[in-house]
Order: sequence, then C-alpha cells, then structure tokens
Amino acid sequence: MDYATTKAWSYGDLSDIPWILWGYDVNCQYDRHHKERVEASDYLSFPEGLENKIYYAIGTWHVHGHKPECYPRYATTFIKGSGIRSAEILESRWSQLNPAASSLRYMTLAHRAEMLDALMNDINWKTMVKLAGDIISSFVDALDSRDDACLEFDKLDSTCSEELRAKWLAQEEKAHANRLQDVKSMDIYSSALEQAPALIEIEVQQMDKELEEGNVGLTTWLVTGIEIQQQQIRLKAAQQKHRSPTPKQEVELSRMKEKLVQKLDKLMSSAEQLFPALDFDELEYREAAVFDAIMQSPVPLPSQLKGELPPALKQAAAVELELRIGEANDALQGV
Repeated sequence: MDYATTKAWSYGDLSDIPWILWGYDVNCQYDRHHKERVEASDYLSFPEGLENKIYYAIGTWHVHGHKPECYPRYATTFIKGSGIRSAEILESRWSQLNPAASSLRYMTLAHRAEMLDALMNDINWKTMVKLAGDIISSFVDALDSRDDACLEFDKLDSTCSEELRAKWLAQEEKAHANRLQDVKSMDIYSSALEQAPALIEIEVQQMDKELEEGNVGLTTWLVTGIEIQQQQIRLKAAQQKHRSPTPKQEVELSRMKEKLVQKLDKLMSSAEQLFPALDFDELEYREAAVFDAIMQSPVPLPSQLKGELPPALKQAAAVELELRIGEANDALQGV
C-alpha cells in the first residue's frame, strides 16, 4: 500500500494543492507510522511537502464498524471540503458486478479471476471517462439540496445561544486547525454521554454496603432471583422456537428446566435463612405471563408480591429497585 500510494501521488504536480483526501478501510491503523515507513525506505518518497497535507479518511461503509472514536476522526462527514462522501471503491462496484454472478459461479477459479479483472478494468475505464461529467452532476445535486439543508440547519441554530455558538465555533476552528497534526483533536465531535450504571456495578455497590453494615446475602439473593426470571424468559423463547423439537432439542430443553428447578430450590432455601419469620408459601404472588409449570413458578422477589409488603421485605424492595434500574440500563445498552 505504501508503494501504491507514493507512486500514485508522484504522477502530476501536486505542489499547489492545499490537501489531499485519502480513503482507506483501516486508515485508523495505517496512518500511525505511514510517514516513518516511507521516510525509512530507500525506494519510496512523498512528493515535496505532501506528507503534511494528507487527510486520512475511512469510508462511511466501514467507519461505523470501527471503534466509536474512529467516526469523528476519520469519517468524511467531519473533513472540511470533502462533503459527505462514501470514500469507497470496491464496495460501490458490487451492484454493477452482481449481474455477472450467474455466469461467474460456473467458472473455474482462474477463469473467474480473469473475468472479474476484465469487468473491473472496464468499470474503471468508464469511471475515468465519465469523471468530469459525474463531478458536475454531483455539484448540481449538491446545489439543489443545499437550500433545504441550510433551512434545517437554521432551525437548529436558532435554538442555540450566542455564547454557546461562539464557544462551539472556537472549538471547531481549533479542531480543524490541528487535525493534520493530531487527529485526536476531532474528538470534540464525539458524544460525551455518561453511561448509566450496569447491574453488576450496582450489585458491587450494594454488596460493599452490606459488608459495612454486617448484614450480607440480601443482594446476592435478589440478583439470583432476577437471573432466574431471565432464565425463565430464555426457556420460554427456546420452547417457542422449537415447537416441534428434535430429540436432541428436547434434551436441551429438559436440561434448561432442570437447572431452573435447582436454582429456584436454592433460592427458596436462602430465603428461609434470610427471612426466617416469613412463610413464602402463604404470600400472594402476581400472575406469571408464561404458562409452563416450571416457568410459572413464582420467584419470591418483593416486586412479584401482591398487596402491601411484609416489613421484613421493605429493605429488600429498595435494593431490588436499584438492581432493576441496573438491569434496565444493561438492556438499553444492548439495543
């Protein structure tokens, strides 16, 4: 790749260009030592001054599969003057090559490679011949959509205060001024959202609190109950997926039920130790939303009880609420 780029940039006079935009799928890794590799080579070199004018970009088809920080650093959306370009070559040709698939699939490997090379060469030639016309038509399309874009931007901009606008403009100017030297300056475009605490984090906090108070076991018992409920839901989903199960699938479902029963029995034993004054068999539970005997077995958590809670479970209810918030945060992060 070093050879290909340096040789491509050596054709023609690039001394007067302000910058060059180069899109490559893994530029976030490739650009790190690009200059050092070329300078260390006896056979490669940049055109004079060009090494400090390269905007390394990642195509919009690939950048969303990278780390979150790659988006503001390398997406063409944030490179002034580039426009929102795909920066892709091969992937954009797939739709043009698809009609040839029915013929290519019956060819030998060598014949197929030869045919694909011929098709790509033809596409590349047509691209070069039509390049000027395509640029003009793209410019006309951009002008047509510019008014609508400006209108929508003005609506958004009108909600911003002068103080905040001035601050953002200064940050933007600084980021773009430093981008060629340090691409991390573009991180100001990243969303700085504080993530809500996960279930496991809340579990640790509650367990530490219990250790300080000398009353351990409640949080672990509640988390086990939540895990049992999640396991009941997974079992229900597995049964719905395999409505006519094979013998192997029946065995897997039976094993899931076995584990569920064992875990539920262990939970009930722990409940008797934590709440010796309570008779869980006499408590009234909410109706389960599932209809299998094992899946419908009530989990004796405070949230599953009807009516007023017994005094012994009021502290457990407060802790369960915190844990449920963590469970919801995990679910939202997984969307």
